[in-house]
Amino acid sequence: MELTIRVSATMTSVHNLCIVVYAMIWLTASASVEAFTDSQDVYALNELYNSLSSPFLNGWNGAGGDPCAENWEGVACAGPNVTLLNMTGLGLTGGLGSALQNLTALIVLDLSNNLLSGGLPVQLPPHVQQIDLSINQFTGNLPLALAELDNLVNLNISSNLLSGNLLDMFTSLEGLSSLDLSSNDFDGSLPPSFAALTNLNHLYLQDNSFSGSVNVLAKLPLTDLDLSNNSFTGWIPSDLKQFPPSKFTGNSFNTSPAPPPPPPLSVPPPPPPPPPAGPKSHSIAENSHSSQQTKSLGSYLTVGRLIGIAVASLLAVAVAVLVICFFVSRKRSTDRNDKYDAERSWHGTIIPSWKGDQKQSYIRAQHQKEELEELEPVVKAPAKAYSSIPETIALKPPPVPFEVIKLEKHKESTTKMHTIGGKTAVAAHAYTIADLQLATQSFAEENLIGDGTLGKVYKGQLRNGQLIAIKKLDYSITRMGQEDFLEFLSEISRFRHENIVELVGYCVEHGEHLLVYNFVGNGSVHENLHSDLDNKKRLSWISRVKIALGTARALEYLHETCKPPVVHRNLTSNNILLDDNLIPHLSDCGLSNYYQHEQASAEYLGYSAPEHTSLGIYTTESDIYSFGVVMLELLTGRRALDSSKPRSEQSLVRWAVPQLCDIDALTKMLDPSIEGTYSKKSMSRFADVISQCVQTDPKFRPSMGEVVQCLEQVQEM
Repeated sequence: MELTIRVSATMTSVHNLCIVVYAMIWLTASASVEAFTDSQDVYALNELYNSLSSPFLNGWNGAGGDPCAENWEGVACAGPNVTLLNMTGLGLTGGLGSALQNLTALIVLDLSNNLLSGGLPVQLPPHVQQIDLSINQFTGNLPLALAELDNLVNLNISSNLLSGNLLDMFTSLEGLSSLDLSSNDFDGSLPPSFAALTNLNHLYLQDNSFSGSVNVLAKLPLTDLDLSNNSFTGWIPSDLKQFPPSKFTGNSFNTSPAPPPPPPLSVPPPPPPPPPAGPKSHSIAENSHSSQQTKSLGSYLTVGRLIGIAVASLLAVAVAVLVICFFVSRKRSTDRNDKYDAERSWHGTIIPSWKGDQKQSYIRAQHQKEELEELEPVVKAPAKAYSSIPETIALKPPPVPFEVIKLEKHKESTTKMHTIGGKTAVAAHAYTIADLQLATQSFAEENLIGDGTLGKVYKGQLRNGQLIAIKKLDYSITRMGQEDFLEFLSEISRFRHENIVELVGYCVEHGEHLLVYNFVGNGSVHENLHSDLDNKKRLSWISRVKIALGTARALEYLHETCKPPVVHRNLTSNNILLDDNLIPHLSDCGLSNYYQHEQASAEYLGYSAPEHTSLGIYTTESDIYSFGVVMLELLTGRRALDSSKPRSEQSLVRWAVPQLCDIDALTKMLDPSIEGTYSKKSMSRFADVISQCVQTDPKFRPSMGEVVQCLEQVQEM
């Protein structure tokens, strides 16, 4: 009996022990399943925290944790990866540790305005695009790891204690746009690889001990430069004299005129051929007489040769002057004939013939106009002076009377293809720089309506009153030659969809690349949702569904109708423009292939799909994710990323997605400014579409064709 009790007790203990072990295993497994942040990112932040002398930072600790799910202070994530680390002005001390390279998805690293010290890390986040370590106490030199950061755009390490010669390691940093090394103790000459920084716009080297020449900076596309308070010598290159003298003070530049460039090497004229040899048997007298004759003849020939050369030179100059006059006269005649001969464009494109009376009348009017301009130059002519000038110019043709264009419009569609050089067909009109300067008052600042990823956008008005939007492409970003630009035009000019902003023209002159679009004048979805409450109230539930559906149809056209499919790549609420009827028009379509370097911004990170943020992969499915974020904006009225919100609500996707399946929570999430009636059924179905679009795994997202069908059902509801 006692033995039975002991065995039973033993079995009970073993059973209880098994339960405890099973519970521990289950809890451990649950914890590992629930962990959200990538383990490498967690390790890197733990190491950084320990290297920073364990400061008080909300959520941070030195071992484990879940930075993305727990919203650690200064940390922003996209999916499970840390993409932004911003801890500026927190009084941090210590160093940066040795694990930053584990942050493989980090785009922005900002630890400026602290008390950090020691050397800069030997290894850095491999895909980082913006680094700001300014106003600290770092010592040593720049690490060689910088040479491996192919995506680096902005680097600011000013106001530290760095010293030594700059290593020649900038060859691979072609994308660098801004470099600030000011207020350190760097010395020596500038490295030759600075010449490889072909996208560098901002360079600050002031308050160091640099020496030697600055010729390596001459050909860089700099828009801002400061070299003051160094020990530079030599002459300031003419390319840099656009900057004010204060940017060069405190150096030892040579102020005397720079020496002229060396003359080109010239080949000396060949020696004259030797005179033919005479008979050898001559008497001394004959030789003496012959010698005197030869001297006399040689002197005569020398004088004659000089006279002949002089006469020939004068004749050559006279002939050259006559030839130049002839060609100048002929060119003027040709230019005038070309200017008024509208039967053939500059590129050889045939233009419908004019009626004789119309042509002669137009030519006379132009002659009179030119005569008046020669007597008194017109600074800014009134609008009436251009009543007979064409509204648009197709592929740089000579001017065509406005009335003739109106008569011919019914014969040609707006998508008529024009062939350039027999190779590239562009379905758009060619404008001159003068046309677009006139339309924008020489690109006046008051006509600037946007500054996008690829360049600035100006509002303009053509001579016929048509409003246009002109995008000046930034060559430092696109880096397109003329042939590439025309090939690019050939692709994007074919887009024809009611929900895509139409390209109506272009200009390629004097190194400028400009795109001319129809002007859509009711602002972007972003402006209407986030800038003005009155505008926001105009967006009823029905209007928001219509905006989502129109944008989805535009993406469906790009993804499924265009062959090959076109990936937008920059889909945000800023790129969806509204007309007077609140119909959406998607802009910047087809421009993604010409981004040479990713333009990182906190706002764009809010739309970026996880596979793009972590792996740099971007597909049509990534567009669908971004579209889901735009739908969330329409549903909630909130920004994709909003630092003014509580930390748990700053990322719209992270805050909203867990609540999309709860109808009560969904009702509370709805933008309170929405006025009018709406059905909970349509709102719930709208939320279902969002939930599918923002799936973490791209293969679980629907196609845009499926999204369009779902939104059509929502609209019917």
